[in-house]
Amino acid sequence: MVTSILLSALRNPAVIKSFSASDWNLLLRQASSAKMLARLAYNFTKLDLTCHIPEKILHHINSEQVKVAHLHQQVRQEVQELDELFRKLKIKTIYLKGTAYLLADLPLAQGRYFSDIDILLNKDEISRIEIALKCKGWKSQKTDDQDQAYYRNYMHEIPPMQHILRGTIIDIHHNILPVCNDNKIDISLLSAGALIIAEKNILDNPTNYDPSYVLAPEAMFLHSAIHLFHEGELEQGLRGLSDLDILFSHFESNDQSFSQKLIKLAQQINQQQSLFFAWRYLDKVFNRALPEEARVFVAQYQMQTVRLLTADFTFTHLFNAHHSTTVTWRFTLAAQLAYWRGHLLRMPLRLLIPHLCRKSWLQLIEFTKKEPAKINKADALDPRFHQLDED
Repeated sequence: MVTSILLSALRNPAVIKSFSASDWNLLLRQASSAKMLARLAYNFTKLDLTCHIPEKILHHINSEQVKVAHLHQQVRQEVQELDELFRKLKIKTIYLKGTAYLLADLPLAQGRYFSDIDILLNKDEISRIEIALKCKGWKSQKTDDQDQAYYRNYMHEIPPMQHILRGTIIDIHHNILPVCNDNKIDISLLSAGALIIAEKNILDNPTNYDPSYVLAPEAMFLHSAIHLFHEGELEQGLRGLSDLDILFSHFESNDQSFSQKLIKLAQQINQQQSLFFAWRYLDKVFNRALPEEARVFVAQYQMQTVRLLTADFTFTHLFNAHHSTTVTWRFTLAAQLAYWRGHLLRMPLRLLIPHLCRKSWLQLIEFTKKEPAKINKADALDPRFHQLDED
């Protein structure tokens, strides 16, 4: 395995003190590709390492932080509008992933990119909220009837919706794993104890308070782990594991019983393997010191040797920067294994094979219809058409 310079900087931010100009250039490219430049900046600032960053690199970092701050402001505004709609419909919603980290003001939100707003609703309420959202300017991103049927019959969410003016994307979930999955989750157990998030500007006027909910700490961590270790495409896998690292560090430092709560919840929803993987690779990849309960759980977890060796090969190679400088034949093989593993976890073979055959056929048809791209001569002179680094 080729350990990327990005992973080295995440493991030990102080390593930048000895960086050369070429090291900084490589780190900048790998971190930008992984959408983790702003996170690195947060780590460097927290550890008072900013003085070791060259001025040219600092310019890129500052620009990235401004973009992330703007994104966060946009999300907060969207959440206010969504909460108003949910209040009128008397629907309780729970925000997930990046939006939840932001609303809960967790350290993880600092420098955290996210491309959409994820919410969890009761399945019986989805039709009402879907109609209401359409009246507010949201439309489904999937217009094909078969795609619509695929999401609604087999998945844990409806097709993503996008606002026609603002371009914001919202993912509406009623579970966190596909409903056709053999390892179904009782979502009521995961969402039990959801926390109300009170914004500062709401405290002055509680009568007009439109509440935002997020999962309880142990459920938030476990959801992040389940999402990561059921993923088939791990281009952002390193960032996902870094999320778990920051979440665990924060929650465990504030609650000495956090590990025990995690084990109990994992047993309740039958997701011990996701927790095992999370702790195992936090140790292997980030050298995270685990508390006694976690070490005992990992040591006692029973898994077939071949499956464990395959998982170790796959995840240790993919929890790295996905960049041209890290690609080897092992990396490519690991990516293929993760792809097929993710699909098999999502759907049983009786559904997966027809689904993949249909997708392949449609892609073939689309490819035969595709015409060569025509670029205007004036546009071709625009430097934005040329990439300095091909990842």
